[in-house]
Amino acid sequence: AYAKNEQGEVWGEELSFTMPALLWELTELDGNIVINRIFFRDANHGWLCGSGGTIKKSSDGGANWTTVNSGSNAYLMDMQWLDENNAWIVGNQNTVLKTVNGGNSWQNINAGTVQVNNFAGTFEDTNTGCIVSIYGAVFKTTDAGLSWQQIRNEGEWTFDAIWSLGSKIIIMGQGLMISDDGGATWITGL
Repeated sequence: AYAKNEQGEVWGEELSFTMPALLWELTELDGNIVINRIFFRDANHGWLCGSGGTIKKSSDGGANWTTVNSGSNAYLMDMQWLDENNAWIVGNQNTVLKTVNGGNSWQNINAGTVQVNNFAGTFEDTNTGCIVSIYGAVFKTTDAGLSWQQIRNEGEWTFDAIWSLGSKIIIMGQGLMISDDGGATWITGL
């Protein structure tokens, strides 16, 4: 090893070392699916969602995946786990799915007037959450998905992410929109 600057070079003692090979294992998933989200709650237990209503779970660190019936053929876009039992998935075709048993089964939530192309969701707990459509319409539930209130109309930008906590909601994509009052007013961020 050596260092060199305008004062000259300084050499240290000679060292040798071997780097272990960086190996990735290719895991084959049956079918021709697009995976949109993946979540692992620990080193072994994980879930993924994607095209064609695909939901799969793994209990061996992703080496093997088991298909779980979603009850939908929608393009599933976003998944959020609250704890080891409770999770939400949103997708197109007015799809909102919920599990309360660790992803072993999924309930299709009637989202009523929610837009056809749900793109992302964020949930604070098992009762409260928001979803955003691709063109920025935002809908909120406070009763575990039994009813949804539209709190923002569609705009001109496309959005692919949402975050909320209490009365603060942020949607992101081509732009950034922020509400500090639960969706009553919105400002452009950045």
